[in-house]
Amino acid sequence: MTPVVLLLALLTACQSSPEWVHAYGARHPLAGSIHDTAQNRPVGEKELLARVAEADFVLIGESRDNLDHRRLEALLIAAAGRRPLAAAAFEVIETDQQPVLVEHRHDDLAALGRALHLEGGDAPLDTYGAVLAVARRTGAELVAAGLPGSSVAAVMAGGTSALPAAFVVRTGLDRPLPPLLAAALERTIAAAYCGELGQDLLTRLAGVERARDAGLADRLAAVAGRNRGVLIADRARVRKDWGAPWYLERLRPGARTVSIALLEVEHVREMPTIGVLYDYVWFTPGAHPPGSDGCRQPGGAAGEIEVRRIAPMRPRHLS
Repeated sequence: MTPVVLLLALLTACQSSPEWVHAYGARHPLAGSIHDTAQNRPVGEKELLARVAEADFVLIGESRDNLDHRRLEALLIAAAGRRPLAAAAFEVIETDQQPVLVEHRHDDLAALGRALHLEGGDAPLDTYGAVLAVARRTGAELVAAGLPGSSVAAVMAGGTSALPAAFVVRTGLDRPLPPLLAAALERTIAAAYCGELGQDLLTRLAGVERARDAGLADRLAAVAGRNRGVLIADRARVRKDWGAPWYLERLRPGARTVSIALLEVEHVREMPTIGVLYDYVWFTPGAHPPGSDGCRQPGGAAGEIEVRRIAPMRPRHLS
């Protein structure tokens, strides 16, 4: 389907007309539309939510600084919670913060945000508070799933051998990605950094990306057990080729997994490629003016590139 035909098809989709927080693209005719990529057709919100309620795992790919994504995440988690939900995992909360989630009072989200140190930066808790509250109402355990900065640094320095051996084996990190996927992953990372990375750093960054994705899948599968779970993560993390679903398939063979991309309308041009990476694409306004998410710059010697906290790849670099 050509982009023009796709656009016309999506315009016929049933969609709600919410009050968007962000103005960039809020009046775009696609804002609020949902596309089923497997059947290559627009769907309504009810149909998507019904599919979410049936799935074993629901993986939601967000842009962290997009407040409209928080509303849709809460809606999707509530739909998943129509059936017993064991785990709601968040990449934005790192695994070493799990004790805070367990020990903190459940009715004081503001204090929880301060305890998690999420009140500032690119993911303030006040944008996630409603999402956490909805997840708690479903009865799901809140799961810290993001790879800690210390582990990122260790993988950058020593590869996956720096991670616990049992984790590496059970997730499949001890095996290389298929050659075509490995090459595509490196191309994606290279594009995110404007093609300015040397091969050594590119290889190490690919190892970090794999470790992040494997860690998300491992935490979700471990807490959910044989039950159901939801993951909220950067959109790049829930893509079906080399992202968390690749590892989840090995951890929970046969599980019914639905991957949903919350896609800012600026990136509709990427649909021919993005459409094969997710089960559904839900279009939203953007948090920033179009074209403002350019390439990330290394900004120093190769070994100094944000080693402790490598930012998730921006959505424009997925294809």
